[in-house]
Amino acid sequence: MKIDNRLWDDIYLARDGIYGALGTIIFGALTADFISGQVPFDGWLPEGYEITLPGRIVIGIVIIMLFLYSSATLYAHRQVFMNVRSLRQEICKRGYRGLILMPSRSSHQFTILPDKDNFLEVQGICLTGTSLEHDIEAVTPARWNWQQLLRCIKPHIHTLEAVYVIGSKDTEEPDPKTGQMTKKLGSHTAIDDVKAIIARYCNKKPWIKPDREPVDFENFNDLQAAILRGIKEISQEHGIDESDIIIDVTGGQKTASIAGAVVTLNRSVAFQYVQTNSPYDVWEYDLAMRTPVSA
Repeated sequence: MKIDNRLWDDIYLARDGIYGALGTIIFGALTADFISGQVPFDGWLPEGYEITLPGRIVIGIVIIMLFLYSSATLYAHRQVFMNVRSLRQEICKRGYRGLILMPSRSSHQFTILPDKDNFLEVQGICLTGTSLEHDIEAVTPARWNWQQLLRCIKPHIHTLEAVYVIGSKDTEEPDPKTGQMTKKLGSHTAIDDVKAIIARYCNKKPWIKPDREPVDFENFNDLQAAILRGIKEISQEHGIDESDIIIDVTGGQKTASIAGAVVTLNRSVAFQYVQTNSPYDVWEYDLAMRTPVSA
């Protein structure tokens, strides 16, 4: 049986806390016996041997001091027995069957082309739709933020069976030139385009469904509720286990990333993030709560 070395590291780091806990239990019991008038270590001594009164007092004082020291040690290392965050982080190498997306709105206008030889055009660049890796590189000069969308599905193009898309609401934002409030369309208006992109590159032509309504990407509670709906929909309607569902937090605001991470807390679901700098790896994370002395 292979033993995980991290377990021994955790136990070593928790050593003083464990000593404090054991000492508090042992010396606490002895202190209670001493205060109640019992002879310290009665029954452990040789037959006929009796501790004198001064000896009892000295032993009692030592026991009380050890109890206080153990209690102080336990208090100082109390975090050993409290829940702490543990984050698993690794490059996403295996494909998942279920994906929850929270895309930002596109930074550029683009067109899905009817031409069978070309799939999409953005900033004068045509993507063929035949090779995802090729198209990711081809669109680099356009500095298109949806290049990250292409990267986020890359590990899953051979396995993806179900996708749940959460679109952002329209917003009112001041125009940088005039200062007047103008309407900015949310990503919910581009869900059909997201569907077309995923269907084009994924081998299994996955089932793709939008959330029931656009979500404010700054509202943590609404985002969390939408993500949970997506997990339920994918797992119950398509028989995909939670351990085979991943949440992409590359798009959207930081609130969306936090919501995606929190949902994975002590669940089998993981979340992923595409690096914004080279080599643009897709990183997979899983947030858990545990104690350092747990296996």
